[in-house]
Amino acid sequence: MGGEVRARVFSLFYGDYTWSPVKARVLLSPNQVKVVVEKALICGIATPGTITFLPGKITMKIKVRTRKRDFGSALYCLFDEERLAQGTFSLKGYLTARGKEDPLSEDSTGEFHFKAGRGRVYRLTLLSKIFAVLNVTEIFKGKLPDLAKEGFAYSSMKVNAHFKNGVLLVDEGIINGDSMKIFADGRVDFVKERLNLTVLVAPFKTLDTVVSHIPLLGRVLTGKSRTLVSFPVRVTGKLADPTVIPLSPTAVGSGLLGIMKRTIEMPVRIITPPVKKGD
Repeated sequence: MGGEVRARVFSLFYGDYTWSPVKARVLLSPNQVKVVVEKALICGIATPGTITFLPGKITMKIKVRTRKRDFGSALYCLFDEERLAQGTFSLKGYLTARGKEDPLSEDSTGEFHFKAGRGRVYRLTLLSKIFAVLNVTEIFKGKLPDLAKEGFAYSSMKVNAHFKNGVLLVDEGIINGDSMKIFADGRVDFVKERLNLTVLVAPFKTLDTVVSHIPLLGRVLTGKSRTLVSFPVRVTGKLADPTVIPLSPTAVGSGLLGIMKRTIEMPVRIITPPVKKGD
């Protein structure tokens, strides 16, 4: 015995998230129930795929895609917070998983590619904390943007990542800001709600300041081949309240350094920014 049920629902709720609208076919057979999701939008992001229920096992294959979606509207929909950012973004990827109770954390793999065009970030805890750490140094003091007032303007943003058993592994994260470039790699554990990222911040407008505070660097910032200076930090701890600390240049992996060099196509010098005395 078997059969097929076609379903259309205006909204489908799972935890804190809502898919709307949803169109699916439910295929019934003696040993399994297969749900073919033909249409399912979450905050304007399409997530079609299949979910199969077998005796003692659940499997799923989901595609993720959207193109030139409003960034601010999507973030408001996902996190219920206004004025986080403005601009547009595109996202594509896939996710496969299988398991007995929680396939995403038990046995899952995936790949995601995120791109954003020109925009501005107004509120982002991670970025705010990085700026707070750098803002007390000699080089950056008073020069970093105030996110709440003016926002952080960028020309483009890109993240390439893969997913494994509940952990998002960031292979390449790049923000081309108007005043600096930011590079990152690391991991975000959604099961434990923790993260561990290495971030490089490369300012555009403070090279003269760098030379004045660290005269020995003058020799690498002059001449025919100018060297871009970058400053490393580590972001760890809880997703909702991460901790940011300055890093030693030797703690930066070759993978992240390679991403930076390929992107800017010029020599890079990584240093730990000097902290202003008395701060």
